[in-house]
Amino acid sequence: SGAVGSYSNEVAQRVKSYDSEIGYVDKYIGELLDRFDEHGLTDNTLVVLVADHGEGLGEHGFVGHGRWLTESVVHVPWVIKLSGRIKPGTVIEQNVSTLDLAPTILDLAVPEYRKQSEIVVSFAGRSQAKAITEQAKPTQRTVRYVSFSGKKGFAPGWLSWMWIDSGSMPLKMGKVEGTMKTIWAPGNDEFRIYDLAADPFEFNPKELTPRDQRYKFEMAAFERWYETTDLEKHAARLTKRDAKILESLGYIQ
Repeated sequence: SGAVGSYSNEVAQRVKSYDSEIGYVDKYIGELLDRFDEHGLTDNTLVVLVADHGEGLGEHGFVGHGRWLTESVVHVPWVIKLSGRIKPGTVIEQNVSTLDLAPTILDLAVPEYRKQSEIVVSFAGRSQAKAITEQAKPTQRTVRYVSFSGKKGFAPGWLSWMWIDSGSMPLKMGKVEGTMKTIWAPGNDEFRIYDLAADPFEFNPKELTPRDQRYKFEMAAFERWYETTDLEKHAARLTKRDAKILESLGYIQ
């Protein structure tokens, strides 16, 4: 019981420290927005707050964010403020992806661009502008995740073209369809299914083994998806400048 108590205290301390970081950021975002008000910029400024990942604080037995696909890591905030077009307090409950960020911002910032035939823009994501401004329901879609072990570098082209290949398959692959989430770890045949509606903190997974027919079906689907999105090293669309920037940030070694 002493070990359990010590573990709980460690998690609580990490949560407390993380909350203090959030409070610090929140304070200065508030000050930035106050400056917009002071300079009369609020009515014509689009403000977007988004994170690249969450953080495991020990609640699932790990600390960090590099290799895990739990909701504490992959479920990130995406907050948008645009006076006159977005109703304060609007919340989208359905799953969306950070791939949707660029087309959504473009639709909100330059709403007429799609009508201008001379501008051709293609995105892997989908604009969520109507869902945000008109409270329309986003089209249901599968949201996918991958994580890699070892070095960072190249992998699925449209999803994460900055990862270095460390094997034939990722460490973990996951997807969310509606409220159902699946995570597959190819290296150790670990396959888990979560109902996020009933188990939002992912403590009670249904585990499948390679003997299960559904395991084989889901595994084949993950493999097909990965093969169609994988990008070989020689096909990477990185300029020398891109590579230098990513190396300076630690994404390429």
